[in-house]
Amino acid sequence: MAIKGCASLILADKSGREVKRLEEHNLVTDALKSIWDIPKIGLYSNWNIYNMLGYFLPMHEYALGGIMLLGTAVPEKASGITLPTGFVPIGNAGAAYSGTDIMRGTRNENETVTLDNGVRIVWDFPTDKANGTISCIAVTNRLCGNVGFTQTTAKDGGLIVSLNAVSSGLNSSQVKVITTDYPMVANLEPNIYLGAKTDDSGVTFVKFRLPDPNGLLLTDTIDTAATEPYLSTYVELPYKPSSAVNFFYNPDDNTVYFFNYVNSSDKTTTTINYMGVDATEFTLTTQGSVDIPYTSSVYACAVYGYRLYVNRPDSSDVYTLSGTLERSAALTLSSACLFFVADGRLMHPFILSTNYYFRYVDCDDSVYTYSSTYGCLLTSVDVSSPYALFNQRTNGTNTTYLVLKSNYLATINNLSEPITKDDQHTLKVVYELTNG
Repeated sequence: MAIKGCASLILADKSGREVKRLEEHNLVTDALKSIWDIPKIGLYSNWNIYNMLGYFLPMHEYALGGIMLLGTAVPEKASGITLPTGFVPIGNAGAAYSGTDIMRGTRNENETVTLDNGVRIVWDFPTDKANGTISCIAVTNRLCGNVGFTQTTAKDGGLIVSLNAVSSGLNSSQVKVITTDYPMVANLEPNIYLGAKTDDSGVTFVKFRLPDPNGLLLTDTIDTAATEPYLSTYVELPYKPSSAVNFFYNPDDNTVYFFNYVNSSDKTTTTINYMGVDATEFTLTTQGSVDIPYTSSVYACAVYGYRLYVNRPDSSDVYTLSGTLERSAALTLSSACLFFVADGRLMHPFILSTNYYFRYVDCDDSVYTYSSTYGCLLTSVDVSSPYALFNQRTNGTNTTYLVLKSNYLATINNLSEPITKDDQHTLKVVYELTNG
């Protein structure tokens, strides 16, 4: 599939007079190629691929129906289909929109037309939308363009794309990979899924094997709802884990971290004890303690990048492993706000105005994407971006789904010079995509 793209950015004052125009050519990434490279694990489920294609086509309406305006440049490489760490969102647009979201523009249906060999898509950003300095633009999925990277009122998109109904959330018809009573840790070997369950003294690790599509046996069956583990290993821990589901897998050091919390008698300090178990050898490899100011509850923790991340009822905090507070974000959190790593970045879900969002921890505190459900994306060798494994981790039934992340970069266009938009100007983005 060969596609070429070019873009025009037209800045105009309130009277409509053009004050600046940029004409840009862009890199088309491997995002579309990756979408059509269907993961084999979808063969084991109720995935109706025809339904998915019916949503993603025509591509200019859906798979390529959104745009991001970024304040930071993005490395231009075909494999660069995920957002870089520390990105700065300025604006976004997908479908036609007339609401109050401050970053979201609107698709101009009157000026969007088909060409002899492609399509011209036009998005408009009024004076009150997407104000800031723009360094890069990127075409993305319509569902990402609709909700962007901050609080949204329309809720007509989301980070997690279901593959059957193709909505932004999960329901009973979605593509289930495996259902067990063990919370999932990761998929670290082909067709092998690692789960973990704690008790008062330690943790039981189990492995589940799904059939290998390249090596099916005569007796293999497909039943993801009643999978039994083929391996079980018990590891004693020095402290009782304070939560059965609050563990964190760090792909950088292949370690599963468990946590124990102890409050001082005078309620001035909370000690967080962390314990790391190698996810291959199942041996305790690291442990330590960090004292933080007293908190009534600790909902989730992560040890990542030589830092301790702590989610508690009213904030998400970052500490050095020696206990120095480096950063705190005021948020309303709950026990569902578990940390995970996706595309090399730390994230967690949280609730804002009764709606679920996924927060990009490496970005500004206000950078997050709407989702109609909660859960954790899993590290996986069976699935690569923009597909992902999505686990809803509970103390009971745990289901892992195959999903698609909507925030892929289908094109990358680092502008020849930044363009600054404010409330005195409008911006029109004209994107021409052609079969090449």
